[in-house]
Amino acid sequence: LIVGTEVEVTGRALRRPPALNPGEFDAARRARLDRSLSIVRVRSAADIVPLAPPPDWSVAAAVDRLRAGGAAALRACVSAGRLPLADALLLGNRSLLARDEADRFLVTGTIHILSISGLHVGLIAIALFGIVRWLPVPRPVALLVVASCTGLYMVLVRAETPVVRATVLVWLACGAAAAGRHPASLTGLAVAAVVVLVRRPSDVLEFGPQLSFLATAVLVGVAALDRQRRERPLDPIDRLIDRSRPPWQRWLRRRSSGAAALCLAGAAVWIVTTPLVAAWFHVVSPVGLVLNVVIAPLVSVAMLAGFACLAVAAVSTTLAVGPGLVCDA
Repeated sequence: LIVGTEVEVTGRALRRPPALNPGEFDAARRARLDRSLSIVRVRSAADIVPLAPPPDWSVAAAVDRLRAGGAAALRACVSAGRLPLADALLLGNRSLLARDEADRFLVTGTIHILSISGLHVGLIAIALFGIVRWLPVPRPVALLVVASCTGLYMVLVRAETPVVRATVLVWLACGAAAAGRHPASLTGLAVAAVVVLVRRPSDVLEFGPQLSFLATAVLVGVAALDRQRRERPLDPIDRLIDRSRPPWQRWLRRRSSGAAALCLAGAAVWIVTTPLVAAWFHVVSPVGLVLNVVIAPLVSVAMLAGFACLAVAAVSTTLAVGPGLVCDA
């Protein structure tokens, strides 16, 4: 059923049951924050009768059709065994993913991969910046393309709060670049927080938004420290020694330094967010420190290939098979 379809439902209306054990996830509370106060149980799909399609002017219906098209493209290009994971990774639909498989991500500290978050929006923005840099278009037009595409993806994945936060930061960065200014990260994070609070104040009580803002604040601090380190004047003798090294050695040292900085940033995020994860899920996963470093390049490649598959599928399903196979692998 497309969003906005008028239906007649014959079933039994029930209140959502509260949590039965101390510390258990309270599904009723979570549903109440989403303004869902009851559920209706039906015997079969025959008890749900569509009466009228959504109106032609419905934006929600158009977005839902676009999302359905993306899911269809993934079904055509990704193997059935990995389709649930690809659907969760790219479109935020975890309904097809088996519970035990999702639990493996939770206990290994990699559950963030399945949550559409700033990682997804950031990868899209970086890829788009890399593409438009080589196109013969004015800088304002290129920035507008990046902002528009990230906004479209935000709507496509149902505008979850972490995605809204990341998209607002990308928009502010594009605006700052258009004005020839450096974006103020903490100010941007505060603006994103205001947008989230105005949009849905109850999100401050939820794990996803709390984790998103906390992790982003840690990354902003780590980036500021790294920027101060790089801007510190280098000793002339050290500079001379560095210039005397072969090009491959200088390249390897720069890449090693970047990888070390990423590892330290990941460790900082893990240390700061572990108490929050433990409070919500009663899980502490030190193995995530190692696993996230190992799988980060693979996840990035899979996501970029998956996004390319979704984009190309809008033009040709045949051409989308190539990036779909990369994502599947």
